[in-house]
Amino acid sequence: MSLSSFTWSVADMLRGDYKQSEFDIPFNRHFYVFKAPRSLEEIDAELKGVTAKIMTMLKGLSGSYPNGSSGRLQISRDSPPPTSGE
Repeated sequence: MSLSSFTWSVADMLRGDYKQSEFDIPFNRHFYVFKAPRSLEEIDAELKGVTAKIMTMLKGLSGSYPNGSSGRLQISRDSPPPTSGE
């Protein structure tokens, strides 16, 4: 008999008739409430709304959209960082 099988046999004797299913709380059954995921169309609509809100806030800060009137924020590695107007 190898050491590992001897160790497991001792553990089984000490454990007795213990069955995990008798003592564990099935958390998923008692505490988890399934909530179906949202549709991709719903998520996309929410993202478009949030993006529009952010762009409106950016327009309110500067008086116009950054880098022109397209409404798209364009940042180049070569462009200098924005200044505060001082």
